[in-house]
Amino acid sequence: MIDGGLAVHRRKIFDALSSLLEGDTKLSMMITRRDIDSINNIPALLRSFDVDLIRFPNADFTPLDFFTAFDEANAKAQAYAIASPSPVEWTPPGHIVAFGGLWLEYVRTMVRVLSTNWLYESQTRTLFCSDSFGFLTSDLPGGPRVVTPDPESYSTQSIVDFLNCKFDWLCGCDARPIVEELEQLMAKRPIDRLCPSYGCIIEGREAVALVLERTIEALKILSALPKPSVLKGFDWSRYPGDAITQESA
Repeated sequence: MIDGGLAVHRRKIFDALSSLLEGDTKLSMMITRRDIDSINNIPALLRSFDVDLIRFPNADFTPLDFFTAFDEANAKAQAYAIASPSPVEWTPPGHIVAFGGLWLEYVRTMVRVLSTNWLYESQTRTLFCSDSFGFLTSDLPGGPRVVTPDPESYSTQSIVDFLNCKFDWLCGCDARPIVEELEQLMAKRPIDRLCPSYGCIIEGREAVALVLERTIEALKILSALPKPSVLKGFDWSRYPGDAITQESA
């Protein structure tokens, strides 16, 4: 199982798992990131199913060496608290693990907020892309979960809006390393489908290639936008003696 989902979806998730797991079949989990929609259901899953292992991505949230040990300690404390008594394993990028007869490669992505891994499965050519590429949704509760989108059904601008909502730090950033990373991903790994944690599964190699191409275009658009001020609308009159002025901020 990849990620645990939100509590609001717990009953549907549990019903689906119950229909898939037979007898004393054990459940293994892979967590793509330590975010609420990935880890929220773990305690309830441990109470209801025989979970034999939970794999978490290595903690590397901050690039500052001084804080690395603190972030790692915090990540491990959180994981062990929420996953106990199931064994926990920390999995670095590039590591390949056997999972239900398939082989899953951990792929580290720059498009992230927390420590995040994508998972690539070479036999089915599937990229499990965590909280990225979740911009295609269905308006109907029983709508399709798997789609081969018409190129006219979404635009580069819709991807810009999606990325800017989740990853607002992309505005004004140097997107070249991120673009190079996506280009290398496309060149080295054939991808027939994208499976985000939420949103529709995107099916078909041509459809996936177009989504990735438009995502690269969206990244370039975001990098050219001015970085919004975090102090916009701040009431400076409350701090008349502050050395930092509105103009300098």
